[in-house]
Amino acid sequence: MRTDEPKMPIVRKTNLISIIIINIIAVGLSSYLNKNDYMHVIYHVFIACFVMAAIVLMIENIRYNSLIDNSNINSYEGIKRAVLIVAVLFVVSGFVPSFCIPWLIIPFVLYDSCRFELTLVMSLYYGLFMGLTAGIDIETVISGSLLIMSGTIIAGCGKKNLKAALFVLIFSSVSCNFIGYALVIGLPGVLTVFFILGVSVIYSFISIYLLKSQKVLTKEVKRPEREKEAFDYSAETVDYLSYIDDRYSLVKDIRNFSLAEYNHARNLSRIASSLIEEIGGDVDLTKMAGFYYRLGILQGEPVIENSIKLAYDYCFPQKVISILEEHDGTDRLPQTKESACIHMTDMCLKKAELLRSKKLSSNWNQDMVIYQTLNELSSTGIYDESGISMNQFLKIRDKLVEEGLRV
Repeated sequence: MRTDEPKMPIVRKTNLISIIIINIIAVGLSSYLNKNDYMHVIYHVFIACFVMAAIVLMIENIRYNSLIDNSNINSYEGIKRAVLIVAVLFVVSGFVPSFCIPWLIIPFVLYDSCRFELTLVMSLYYGLFMGLTAGIDIETVISGSLLIMSGTIIAGCGKKNLKAALFVLIFSSVSCNFIGYALVIGLPGVLTVFFILGVSVIYSFISIYLLKSQKVLTKEVKRPEREKEAFDYSAETVDYLSYIDDRYSLVKDIRNFSLAEYNHARNLSRIASSLIEEIGGDVDLTKMAGFYYRLGILQGEPVIENSIKLAYDYCFPQKVISILEEHDGTDRLPQTKESACIHMTDMCLKKAELLRSKKLSSNWNQDMVIYQTLNELSSTGIYDESGISMNQFLKIRDKLVEEGLRV
């Protein structure tokens, strides 16, 4: 457990303040536009401030318990964007019939970038404030809150069974809308029945689309722009080593998944960091990126895609994600010395592990394996964009021989 919390970086602080302001303004604006008197508007804003203080505490507690350090720009940025979209839906919902309020869609938008518990709390925040600011009857608010709860649960566990999720969404949406309408107004006419049914089906399909295409709302606008800026994070102080502490949840997951994979990750982290130290580079970055270089193996093929997805889910530092994107040079050649050292080490380790698994450990020369592997890799030009000179390459090769693979 960390005893010292680093100073909150300006980017995270800005995003967190934006999240607070967006939520409070949404409540105040909705209350004002729904013609509440000034005392009620002030009261609603005051309640929103109190609830947001608790939600901010929750966000920071999630970050701290997950050992996520100052590298969570993408996470906070994503939450801010999702909250902005939901805030707009919230304000607009005050001017539509109660059965047209997009209760279902709210949790699916938020789950695009929020954890389950945060999605549930934020969704209920808007659902309950809808009743306060727009003067919606209690039966409709309760029905809507139940929809929000079911939507949050489906968003968290319904991706693997979309057909069942769609059925539950349509059934719950139609049921809640019909019951709410009947309690307040009475049994609806035929035309109203078809209208309620249509709205429910549309919202259900939108929710399923958001579930199937997570990150569709909060993903970066242009991938090349993110890549271009990926290495400029001098303003951030990242505690890379906290991510590879044996107490960190993802490290435990890897160890429980496969002790052999865990040992490979530890060896890769140790050896690659010694190589980058030899030629000059970020040792801690290399330790973390080396450990998680094959992270996607937890979820299977495609390994690279799953590595990146998990890295974003756990709010990894952007420099680490960039190295994971360069795994094996498949999608992009290694762009940094750190990435190149990790790749060289991984290839040598895999070859040594293969030889050991075939019980040839007494018949192969480790030095020869290292020389042959690195020479073959170098001849392909895979490290041409990494910035490693020939002299540094020779130092790496000699250091690898000296360090030994010890698989």
